[in-house]
Amino acid sequence: MNGNKIGCPIHGWLLGASLAVVGCSGHIGIGADGSSGSAGATTAGSGGNGLGPLPTPEPGGSGGAVSGSSGSGGAVSGSDSPACFATAGTVTPASTVEEFYEAIVGRWLICGDGVALFVGAPVDTIGVEYEAPTTAGAILRGNMYYLINGPDGVVRGEGFDYQLTYDVGPQDPTEGPPLQLNMHPTPTSGIGSAFKYSPSPRQWQLTSLSVSPETRARLVPAD
Repeated sequence: MNGNKIGCPIHGWLLGASLAVVGCSGHIGIGADGSSGSAGATTAGSGGNGLGPLPTPEPGGSGGAVSGSSGSGGAVSGSDSPACFATAGTVTPASTVEEFYEAIVGRWLICGDGVALFVGAPVDTIGVEYEAPTTAGAILRGNMYYLINGPDGVVRGEGFDYQLTYDVGPQDPTEGPPLQLNMHPTPTSGIGSAFKYSPSPRQWQLTSLSVSPETRARLVPAD
């Protein structure tokens, strides 16, 4: 597959940054610090301390989320879990695709206004669930679900808007370690983000490659 319906080149079999939302991204490397910079490639880091500035979740109601009108950007605010305010741990890069999936599979709360990174997420989204991947053609790809507050806790939202797929790139080990998380609302669209992971405490920091470099999301365990 060498292209898509809107004329954006695709690197191999990967959908990179947003194809249907705002365009295509190049090959992106991830630095070790938490600062954001101007658009463009950076050098992949080997780790380092911290995941960048802590988000500032807005005070939530009894369900742990703040809701509001969606406007043109979709969801307004995510979780205000105490875990969102925990000090970030040491970044541990994923050296293989398998290590990436092992770390990300599970249910995660999206802290504060980090929901903005998930373009098109329903207004009641407070988290995201990544299922274990299966082989899809030449790559590993998993199902992904937006999470909401339910009567008995955090649950998957119902309907097509809450269901996506995801993968990571590059997947060919000859091209280096995984650097970009690709989330697909539809088979021909994608939300691209760079990522950093801390195993202790377990946290992810996602930096948008589809909206702007200043759009970030902090994910903390939902369970």
